Amino acid sequence: MNSLGSCRVWCVGEASVSPNILSFFSQFIEKEAGILFHDINLYQLQSRLEEVVRLEKLKDLDELYAVFKRGASTAQIDRLIDQATNNETLFFRDPGFFDAFKRFVVDEILPTGPSELRFWSAAASTGQEAISMAIALDELSRTRPLPPVKILATDICHRALDKARKGTYSDFEIGRGLSDERRDRYFKKTAEGWRVSPSISAQISFAHNNLIHSTVQDQFHVIFCRNVLIYQKVEMKAQVVRMLLSQLAPGGGIILGVGETLMGVSSEVESRIMDKVVVYTARGTRVRQAA
Repeated sequence: MNSLGSCRVWCVGEASVSPNILSFFSQFIEKEAGILFHDINLYQLQSRLEEVVRLEKLKDLDELYAVFKRGASTAQIDRLIDQATNNETLFFRDPGFFDAFKRFVVDEILPTGPSELRFWSAAASTGQEAISMAIALDELSRTRPLPPVKILATDICHRALDKARKGTYSDFEIGRGLSDERRDRYFKKTAEGWRVSPSISAQISFAHNNLIHSTVQDQFHVIFCRNVLIYQKVEMKAQVVRMLLSQLAPGGGIILGVGETLMGVSSEVESRIMDKVVVYTARGTRVRQAA
């Protein structure tokens, strides 16, 4: 039984909320997006629900609960999921992952002679990861010829994607993970902030996608799916992994976040270490043995 059902009122700060409301929305969000809220972070769920109340111009959480019990609109559901997601990101988050990414491309993908390179940032948030991938590949292209690059960047959060599509970042955002050299080479300062270079943005296409009900249909050489599975139950993780594997080009790889693992989640993958980073491939489909 959900532990929320063992008490009459859940208290967060000065406010008291019916456990039925928090239980309802935590289960709704898990079903729609696979995101889990546990007892220890229900205060986060409450604050995010209160933001939805404000955006919907409703009276309180009770009214929001009534709306969803009757049947919320698609726009209302999207707004709820937008608020439920964690969009924390930065440029070149965990730099070693991008070193491993480039090495995988060089060792495993380029020897197969692809006519183009296709990559997927599956939880793109506000776009920094996809831009970092494009920058890493541009830097790689300065050492060896590369075929044309296409990067698909998707996220479940509409407001995050709106920002990602603009490709403009504040001084604070641009300073998180970017060296001055990369900033000056790949961004231009404007009145609105730092705008990414057209040569980089042209390689990236943004689209809305829910990994639990994914509509992406393509074959990718590398999929970044970082800091997503950590929020999901094993069953949901397995469902997402099966979907990701179905989108891999032969010999392609999946890169998860720090501390994330597919151990105990899928028997359909095999792993290898590249520059201290685990890259998962579909079992038995590795195209070329690394030197």
